[in-house]
Amino acid sequence: MNKPIIILIAILSGSAFAQTENEWFISQFNLLDKDSDGYLTLAEIQAKPDVIRQTNFFYQGSFEFADINKDNLISQAEYIANEQDTY
Repeated sequence: MNKPIIILIAILSGSAFAQTENEWFISQFNLLDKDSDGYLTLAEIQAKPDVIRQTNFFYQGSFEFADINKDNLISQAEYIANEQDTY
């Protein structure tokens, strides 16, 4: 196999993984977003401990940490950013 083909396969594989990872985060967000308004409240997060155990919220334990703009809501973008953050 030529090196350019191997590199192309590696690049395509990485991009497919990233898309799959984001899809996972979005599905978890949607499970938590009980009223489907596109934002998570602290109550919505606390109401689904089975889902939270699979997220960074369980380990970090901080709604305030994930609430980047401090509006007491977690947007989908904030949720994904929090999930991608690995300490």
